[in-house]
Amino acid sequence: MAFSIKQFIPFLNLETEQVSDGDFQHNQEINHVFQLLKETRTALKITLPDSNKAFSSSILTVDLANRQFTLDEIFPVDGHKLFESIGMLIAHAELRGARITFEARLVSSDNSRPIASYNCQIPESISYAQRRGEYRVSVPPSHMLQVTAEHPKTRQLLQGNLTDLSTQGIGVNFNTAHTIKPGDQLTNCRLLLPTNESVNFAIEVRHIESTVLDAIRVGGTLLELDNRSGELISRLVRQMERVKIKR
Repeated sequence: MAFSIKQFIPFLNLETEQVSDGDFQHNQEINHVFQLLKETRTALKITLPDSNKAFSSSILTVDLANRQFTLDEIFPVDGHKLFESIGMLIAHAELRGARITFEARLVSSDNSRPIASYNCQIPESISYAQRRGEYRVSVPPSHMLQVTAEHPKTRQLLQGNLTDLSTQGIGVNFNTAHTIKPGDQLTNCRLLLPTNESVNFAIEVRHIESTVLDAIRVGGTLLELDNRSGELISRLVRQMERVKIKR
């Protein structure tokens, strides 16, 4: 019998300030998420079919070559038995401010040690939801605004246009072929406002999406905003909301 993430939405308990952003479907993004989950020993909340109980586990190892990862023994013990029987689970995690959800299927289990472990297949997609304090408003064509940033590795200047904005998050279309991945921090970012004022900040990258050749859309969290910059961002969001209402 097949199971899907949508069947378990009631168990996600997403807060109202969370907004679903979509799916990671590229191996590079998925690999990065699994490496972070392993390195940070992030606790996983486990949901199993035919059970309303909350279980827990964590990722022990990641084998990218074989597209598999090792999961620590599921606790409490009835979760261990149920997972071995059904061979499928849904895992939920809080990772750097984003809610990660993925489906894992059992490849094999190891019960030779006092604490069991499981080899699972790395999924083809990961769903995520990012916490936001306010609704992120899309930028109307009349408010085409330029954003510049510094690449986290090459330190090369990136140029792009603002696509959406809230007081805590931002979306930018960058004209670049450089590799940027979720978790990277873009520094020395600058947004030029219609008033010719500028806002300086950093962006913690949450999501990457290819748009056209040599261009990507970056969605992320605003960092390093001082009081003045925060006020300017809030004012711009209100202006764009008014423009959207009038359209």
